[in-house]
Amino acid sequence: MMNVKIILLVLTCNCFLFLGCSTNWLVYQTRDINSKEIDIVYIFPVMDARQVHYRNVNFLNKTSGVQGIIATSLKNKGYESIVVPEAFDFSIEQLYFAEKEFIQKLGPSDARWVVVPCIESLFRVSTANYTDINLLLFDKKTMQLIWESKAFGTTVSAATSKAASFFP
Repeated sequence: MMNVKIILLVLTCNCFLFLGCSTNWLVYQTRDINSKEIDIVYIFPVMDARQVHYRNVNFLNKTSGVQGIIATSLKNKGYESIVVPEAFDFSIEQLYFAEKEFIQKLGPSDARWVVVPCIESLFRVSTANYTDINLLLFDKKTMQLIWESKAFGTTVSAATSKAASFFP
């Protein structure tokens, strides 16, 4: 009986360890991306994609450095980037279910590569923070979403750095 309890305890611990490690990031790519194709990446302001808005979280204050973190990460990988300062005029549904006409209108007319960061969760429980960010890379030439990286973290900057580290 004692051996069964120990085995169950070990299996339970392994399940928690596996689940905890498997939810740190997610990367999606539609095709192989030749990094030499990517010249200038336009980084949009952070989009608020949260389903629930908590009163005790100041979204603008918490997300103010996201574009800079992405730009630094891209620079470290050898990419040139331009931060787009102005807000945009579209909904999160339009972004996640983007049609070709919508993608073509993203960013400046001469832009080809556009990254849109989306905060999906941002809240604090007791003394713990939780952030869920999604980075979307659109190719305006082919008019499709070609790369997506999702990361979770205890701070916005940690989650953003993690998601951006998987840029192709």
